[in-house]
Amino acid sequence: MIPLGEAIEFPFRDPRWAYKLGMGGAISAFPVFAFTVLGYGVDLLKSSLISAPLGLLYFLIWGYAFGVFREAFHQGPADLMGWENWRELFSKGFVFFIIELGYGLVPFLMMAIGIGVLYQGGWWLFTGILLLMVAMLAFLLVGFFFPMGIAQYIRWKRLEAAFHFPTLWRAIHHVLVEYVSVFLLSLVTLLALGLVATVPLVGPTLALFLSFYPIIVLARLFGGVCARSGPEA
Repeated sequence: MIPLGEAIEFPFRDPRWAYKLGMGGAISAFPVFAFTVLGYGVDLLKSSLISAPLGLLYFLIWGYAFGVFREAFHQGPADLMGWENWRELFSKGFVFFIIELGYGLVPFLMMAIGIGVLYQGGWWLFTGILLLMVAMLAFLLVGFFFPMGIAQYIRWKRLEAAFHFPTLWRAIHHVLVEYVSVFLLSLVTLLALGLVATVPLVGPTLALFLSFYPIIVLARLFGGVCARSGPEA
């Protein structure tokens, strides 16, 4: 496992760290910032339709995180990438999104159905709450396997390799303590960002701006752990 201190400190070795981290934070926050600003000038539906295409910017963030993960997995240099080749970042982010979609589709559908059932009221209320609880547990479960799924894709260069759960579990078992430690750290980070997001008006934008740095730190940690997980990864 890459030491936590090294993962926390590595972005600041780059002489242009302020620009690179700031750029990542700005790209992360801009879609929500645009939605918030537009929400004061137009109605909610129109602001959603106008700002929705900006969500494609997250492909760049995912592509950046994918690159950091891959460098750590291949035990490459701990350097921040530049923001010059947006086409490459976008393509990496698209692959990341496809794998993420495959993992999250079923839990998301369960959550959507649960919310729909809740609005029915009456006896359906308990069913809706139960579906939401199961959906949240499903999100945690697939989230646990997701980083190793990315490692499997990098190792074999095949999308289906990211979803072979028996192989994923065998790989995780090789580095179980380190893997679980980083996973718990990611949950704590997500909780902290969630608390920031509750700040009125600026919370969601600020949380997304601040999220870029822990994303690349966690990508480097997970990449380093998965690199030691045996031939399955």
